[in-house]
Amino acid sequence: ICSLVKLDDNKKTKNSQMTSARKKGAYYLAKSIALLKEKGYSYTKLESNKRTVINGVPMWIHTDAFGSDILAMNDKEIIFIQVKFLSDKTFHIQKCIDEFNKYKWCPSVKRQLWLWTTRKPVRIVEC
Repeated sequence: ICSLVKLDDNKKTKNSQMTSARKKGAYYLAKSIALLKEKGYSYTKLESNKRTVINGVPMWIHTDAFGSDILAMNDKEIIFIQVKFLSDKTFHIQKCIDEFNKYKWCPSVKRQLWLWTTRKPVRIVEC
């Protein structure tokens, strides 16, 4: 459950920190989509946000279909893509791979993890 507690007048709120992370995620998702368009793929976003009420407080629940952010395809392949931004914090690739492995996949479908870092090209990990 998210709380909107103001920390200090000089410091950011918890909500603004989440918004910053959300903006970064949206930026790299858009960058991934632009790269897919450039390479001639058709795509759709698989993320959804659902409004729910928990203890009388309206909240938004974010979910990814099949553990993926994007479904991309061309005339040769179908790819489910999870997009992640690597910050200085610890990130575990295995968590994303485990999320993909929750589902049964056709052998011809590709699953990829796209890892972005600041001012570097995307690193693509096949899962």
